[in-house]
Amino acid sequence: MVQVSVIVPTYNRADLIPYTIDSVLSQTTSDWELIVVDDGSTDDTAAVVKRYQDQDARVHYVRQENAGVSAARNRGVANSTGEYLCFLDSDDELLPQKVAQQAGYLDSHQSIGLVASGHLLIDREGQPLAQALPWRSYPRLDLATLASTCPMVPHAVLLRRSWFVRVGGFATSLSGAADHDLWLRLAYAGCTMEWTPEILCRYRLHGSNMIGDASKQERDHLVRLNHFYSQADLPPEVQEGRARAYGLAYLAGAARKYGIGQSQAASQSLEKAIALLPDLMEGEYPFLASALVAWAVNPVTGDPATFMARVLDNLPDSASRLRPLRQRMVCEAAIRSAVDATAVGNDALARQYLLSALEKERALSNDPALVVELLVNHIRGQEEKQQTDCVGRFFNNLPPELASLRAFRRKALGRLYMAAGFEAHKTGAAREAARAIWHGVRLDPTWLRNRGVRSILLRSMLTMAARH
Repeated sequence: MVQVSVIVPTYNRADLIPYTIDSVLSQTTSDWELIVVDDGSTDDTAAVVKRYQDQDARVHYVRQENAGVSAARNRGVANSTGEYLCFLDSDDELLPQKVAQQAGYLDSHQSIGLVASGHLLIDREGQPLAQALPWRSYPRLDLATLASTCPMVPHAVLLRRSWFVRVGGFATSLSGAADHDLWLRLAYAGCTMEWTPEILCRYRLHGSNMIGDASKQERDHLVRLNHFYSQADLPPEVQEGRARAYGLAYLAGAARKYGIGQSQAASQSLEKAIALLPDLMEGEYPFLASALVAWAVNPVTGDPATFMARVLDNLPDSASRLRPLRQRMVCEAAIRSAVDATAVGNDALARQYLLSALEKERALSNDPALVVELLVNHIRGQEEKQQTDCVGRFFNNLPPELASLRAFRRKALGRLYMAAGFEAHKTGAAREAARAIWHGVRLDPTWLRNRGVRSILLRSMLTMAARH
């Protein structure tokens, strides 16, 4: 028996599977086996894998008639011996420390059945697109969370074999939602899950896996929910989230359909989401606006400004309140995407996102105050030590068409320090509040016109004087 079995289902991926296998061979631990399950490929997959077999006895090849990814994964597990299981698709990659780090965590935490990490999204050629750090939005991997969303990709997970066997493996009747279905059944059965909060794998986006059949994915998602909520012994707090889970399923379906240009079908799904979750439209800046911007920022939906414009041109009547927010939403999607691309070193992609938005909304050049506000709002969600660096990289990487915005770098930094100062003031940290606000004022003296700023500075100084 080995410690970890890496299960790779594949179908006609002879061009990409070498990257996948190489990433397993590059692991910092040697205690693994790799089971490649060829689900009826008609290309050179068998020959490619055989070359690896000849070089390394830990690589195994299994062929079956085409039966789908879930059946292939189950077949892989049946042919494996590892205590822990990793499900790696044949176009994705593991980072070198993935197996050792997560296996070590499970070894030292016997009560944990599953661990999951973040991932780096890359394009077909391996260029980075963005980071996915899902624990920031979903800190708890529990039944209530998994009932409404699937925050991890399959190869970010390491799972104890005993739990896989206990719940019966992947449901072969599902395709797009099969991994989510498995995590949900595991949580329902009592499997405790934790994050390993760092990036341990790469998720490759390319034509055949970016969105696929959006309608089928939505149907599979709804089938999974129907089965899940038919169980009578669900905890009350989970049952109470039923409408939310279905509403978010329709919202995800709408986003995927918008992403591939199925605008009429997308509008219908969005209308169903709003009917189930009326609070999506509440507030001056409705939650639905933020949710759609978040989908636009996800590289799976393509260019963010194009996606956002397509959504806003094809809204159902129940979402008409979003139309006046067009300028803000298109700009926000582009700015957030540009920051995320810059953070992973893809400056060219960041500039492309901004130029695409500029073609659709002149606000990027005509309304610098909006740019500063949206930029700082997003950067405030980054690690604190990286925030000022993010501002600098954003302005340094502006395309020539937006060069006029460079004059507003100090305003952006000033706003960033002010936000930190206000937050410190709320928690009673007078010294930290004063330090941050003074930084903000030095960068942008116009803040001294703000009565609240002057008041906080005065009170902070009085508090520090009293302590001395």
